[in-house]
Amino acid sequence: MGTPAIACPALEALLRDPSVSVVGVITQPIRPSGRGRRLVPSPVYQIATQYQVPVWTPNRASLLSVCEGSGATIIFVMAYGRLLPPDLLAMFPCVNAHASLLPRYRGASPIQSALLNGDTQTGITYIQMTEGLDEGPMIAAYPIPIMPNDHAGSLSNRLAQTVVDTLIPTLKGYLVNRNQVTAQPVGATYCHKLTVGDRHLQPDGMSAVEMLNRIRAFSPDSGAFVMHLGRPVKILSATIENGHLIPLRVRPDGKKTMSYRDYLLGNAPLF
Repeated sequence: MGTPAIACPALEALLRDPSVSVVGVITQPIRPSGRGRRLVPSPVYQIATQYQVPVWTPNRASLLSVCEGSGATIIFVMAYGRLLPPDLLAMFPCVNAHASLLPRYRGASPIQSALLNGDTQTGITYIQMTEGLDEGPMIAAYPIPIMPNDHAGSLSNRLAQTVVDTLIPTLKGYLVNRNQVTAQPVGATYCHKLTVGDRHLQPDGMSAVEMLNRIRAFSPDSGAFVMHLGRPVKILSATIENGHLIPLRVRPDGKKTMSYRDYLLGNAPLF
């Protein structure tokens, strides 16, 4: 069960392993996407169809019956996007790979939150799912460093690879002994679903470090932005020199990505 691109490498690892039988894939329904609002299947949906694996997009009411009819013995979940109902959790062992070192950053935006806060370490935690949000006992945790040049895209890729490297042995070990789990430590923190406001850079109220962390947290896709002459300009990469934020790559509203040097040829400085 999964939806966005970060879950695709894990799915492909399962599909390619001869000792594993993927009986089906469950993902979020097809929704409008992009400026044209075209109906686009989720990345996980697209991978499943490439491998000709049964794929379902059930609502909450029909989720249990779909799983019951699949013949599954275990459900692996990564970035599915919905809480699972209690009756499903009672019927199947459900293992979730969460992109943080739990109990830090339970919730919807652990990768961006780690970058926003300037963390130097994150990782993947496998948990036995319970009704609470990312509250289940831990099966295993695999830390990785956050590099100074990491942004949301590069960090997502490295976390996805961590799952590829650890998923099969972790699942097999869990199935052999489902009692070898440990309670999460105290001191849980939560991260919220991100909004446009989280991407808004405010030079008058933020330090250079705070702005750089936001730029890293939203690159290379949605992009942190600064309002300039009444229009947003996305800053996709930047550095700090002598305590000042120096943009490197920018994308003005309605235009292509360009170097900040090229931007300055026809525009006033952003700061």
